[in-house]
Amino acid sequence: FFVHLGRNRIKSGPILAMAWPSTEGLTSTKAARLRSLRENEENTKYIPDAYVTHSECERKCNDLVELFRADFPKSLKDRLFLLPENEYGIKKFVCTYIQPTLLPNTELYDLRKCATFVARYCQHEPLENESSLEIPIASPAQTLAWAVGDCFDCSFLLASLLIGAGHDAFVVFGNAPEWIRRKDQSHMQCILSQWSGDKGVSIPWGMEVNVEDKLHAQKPPSNDGTHCWVLVKTGKRDLNDGDHYFVETSTGILYPTNDSPYSQVLSIWNDRNCWLNVGDSSSVDRLDFSNGWVPVLPDAHSTPYSWVNPLEPNEMLLIRYPPDGKRAINVNKAKVEFYGEGIDPQGLSCRVTQYEDAARTIILSCNEIFFPATKGVGFGGVRTGRRDHMIQRIRRPLENIYCEYFARESDVCEREEVGEKLRCIKFNEKTRADGLVERVETFGSSITEHFVNRDILRRIICISPLPKDAKKPKSSDLVPISDKQVAVIERIDEYFKEPEDKTKLDSSIACRSYLLKERIIKVTYHCEHEVLRREDVYSKDNVTNDFGKELIKLQNASISTVKKTQAEMILLTESKYAQETKMTENLGTLHASERKPTSRSGKNDGVPRNGADNDYLSPYLQDETHGHLNKEEAMRVKRECLEETRDRLMERAKVIQSKLSREREEKHNAEANVSFRIKLLEKRLAEHEKKAITKYKELEQKLNEDVRLTSLRESE
Repeated sequence: FFVHLGRNRIKSGPILAMAWPSTEGLTSTKAARLRSLRENEENTKYIPDAYVTHSECERKCNDLVELFRADFPKSLKDRLFLLPENEYGIKKFVCTYIQPTLLPNTELYDLRKCATFVARYCQHEPLENESSLEIPIASPAQTLAWAVGDCFDCSFLLASLLIGAGHDAFVVFGNAPEWIRRKDQSHMQCILSQWSGDKGVSIPWGMEVNVEDKLHAQKPPSNDGTHCWVLVKTGKRDLNDGDHYFVETSTGILYPTNDSPYSQVLSIWNDRNCWLNVGDSSSVDRLDFSNGWVPVLPDAHSTPYSWVNPLEPNEMLLIRYPPDGKRAINVNKAKVEFYGEGIDPQGLSCRVTQYEDAARTIILSCNEIFFPATKGVGFGGVRTGRRDHMIQRIRRPLENIYCEYFARESDVCEREEVGEKLRCIKFNEKTRADGLVERVETFGSSITEHFVNRDILRRIICISPLPKDAKKPKSSDLVPISDKQVAVIERIDEYFKEPEDKTKLDSSIACRSYLLKERIIKVTYHCEHEVLRREDVYSKDNVTNDFGKELIKLQNASISTVKKTQAEMILLTESKYAQETKMTENLGTLHASERKPTSRSGKNDGVPRNGADNDYLSPYLQDETHGHLNKEEAMRVKRECLEETRDRLMERAKVIQSKLSREREEKHNAEANVSFRIKLLEKRLAEHEKKAITKYKELEQKLNEDVRLTSLRESE
């Protein structure tokens, strides 16, 4: 297929985009790509004249370059990379390959983000022949369409974007060690930027993830070879710290010019001119950019305009939907994966997996960042992002920690679980009418709830899990803690804030404690000093006054609220489990310990199935014994099978009954509302009929008495 980056197909021609196998950092496919481009008949019909011919200005420029080459010292001929061939075999001046372009995405005006984008968008390939200066260069438009290029192709593309954004950027020609040329990132560190918590806009290609190279000085010496990268001088845009930077286009890493891994700088150029280094080119750290440079052209006005097609990429194609949609980077003890928008079914933008060892076998943490949920249908007819508005997820399997972070649109702001010990959920206070902002559950021990914009500040519920074979107390004291386990509420403590009027301090309640097991209620009041604190105790078996009866009603209401909130939390956990099942399967056993165990009998609901692979009794048989059982074992298997099936069927019946009751209640409420509206309209109609007759008679009498209408009465 063809991607047209120009304004007019006939005028600017097509740019051939093909899906090439990934050979990033290993081998070069440039010769095959150029051969396919030149032999494609459909493409050759619309080749722009500027790609295959020279304008008058270009011919004059090339003549000046040849004169400069003839007069240049022969000892420095290795620096004369001036007239490389383009993708169609036509020699062009290096400065004319740069096409300054201002992208519509303002985030890419930043130097680091723009460099990171080019490094992650384009697959980097090594040079086919690093000892020769006969290197064909693809135009930035063609590199953008291919999404594949060597160091020269990517450097011209990055320089075009940076100059268009207002940076003082140059393409650098020189030498670099082999690990740079082969894109070896095994010693680099992956840094995830601090999450701001206010991510309302999609950041393309996981720009929060930065790869830093602080250990390049410790790399062992290697063979130097021809390489190309970008220089950005200070003084423009956001670079005002006085340091110049080298930008490695294959990785997007910024190196200060006084601390870089490059071994030699031979020449630099931008869209105006080219300068050759005639000084000490081997001391890159002490390179002086103001002295020791010879311009190729006498003045910048001699440089012709760029012959490259204008870079006018589709924003969705360029930023959110790259050609293959995926990238992966292996760094020191970490792996970074990037996804285009709409590629991953879970809405994943990037995943950073940290390992304990360099071989990447033991996982320490997995940090995942998601695209924000789009309203409606996204690019390519696919709804992007997550419907639950999750924006980040962190998992640490060795510590058994699971954290989730959500966008502002979600009811939940943050969710954290620590194995089978602790669960903390933070809510968006603007979405909950009860003012609940945080809920901390210590499994099998207590539940603490924090509130805002209410008189109650905190509620602590002490619970005790009920053993499976224990006798269950009355249902009012039970609260579910999982889909199959319940706990007994032993105590509820509610803490209230102090009144603003200090004169009412002694009469305002500080804490109400409901001790369900002891059947007493404790009421503690605020006071200025702890020694003066007053506490009243009421027994539920001996309540005579109205205040005690009111406390019992408050206790029942508090228990009902606790059970309702707990049921809501269980439903939230179960829905999250169902939604993340596919992701858990993809990650293997990374978070197996954090997930709830599935039912032993799976989905058969106790119904026998045919075949040994679906034996309905296999979950209940011990030691994989499938032969005849003795009497005790047979009774145990039968009892467990029937009990589990009965519990599951009763649970399903409760769910259906609950839905049926809710529908009946809604129907009853709807009928009551309709009946009320009918009666109201009937009453209004009757009143209107009475008033209408009276108003009509009054108007008729008024007309008969009006002096301006006496002619009507005379005619009668």
